[in-house]
Amino acid sequence: MKRTFVSTVALVLSSLSLGACVSAPPSEQGRGFYNAGNYLFAADAFTEDIREHPRSAAAWNNRAVTRVRLGDLNGAVRDYNHAVELAPDDAELYFNRGNAFVSAGLYQEAIMDYDRAIQLNPIYARALFNRGSAAALAGRRDAARRDWQAALDLEPDPYAKSAMRRSTGLGPGMPAVALQPAASPLALDSRALTTRAISRELDGDHAGAVQDLNAALAIEPDTARREAIARMMRQLDTPR
Repeated sequence: MKRTFVSTVALVLSSLSLGACVSAPPSEQGRGFYNAGNYLFAADAFTEDIREHPRSAAAWNNRAVTRVRLGDLNGAVRDYNHAVELAPDDAELYFNRGNAFVSAGLYQEAIMDYDRAIQLNPIYARALFNRGSAAALAGRRDAARRDWQAALDLEPDPYAKSAMRRSTGLGPGMPAVALQPAASPLALDSRALTTRAISRELDGDHAGAVQDLNAALAIEPDTARREAIARMMRQLDTPR
């Protein structure tokens, strides 16, 4: 099925100039602003798209993805809820909402969404991988390893598979990143940034992943987690 919305895996359009965005429909304006990193403008454009197409799951999803980038996780989940109501059989919507739940520290809710995504698409490697990450954050290391390994077995893209191995430490000679539940508001913020960094690296956004990890390192109060974040940064910079 042809995708018409912004996903956490890929964007439909390449970056557009500001002049082109002004004359384009709201959905195209939003995608152009999003690709350019102008998330506030993107959110406004997607809001206008929702006004024009309130029954469009894509419009609600697009604003939700943008709100995650802005750190408005509650708003993102509300938008995803609307999208899921409109397209309850779309696996990617559950995957995206699951990612928002992970960033909010709601790991069980995330796992439930990844479960639904996998039910709808049994070969959805990224949903399996992210379910493993949510399980690890919830303290379920054995379940996490099973999901990570299953995702590696299913993932056809060598680049994505390499990123999965680096972020989990399942490759030979790669120490695993220690994921633990958040213990403080600062740790939760750092954890959300680290989680998003993994997602951005899988999406091919290496610069964005490094940016998130630098931000997480700057605010993480726990010494062990700072060392884990620094180790992840070194792994991302290791030539493939």
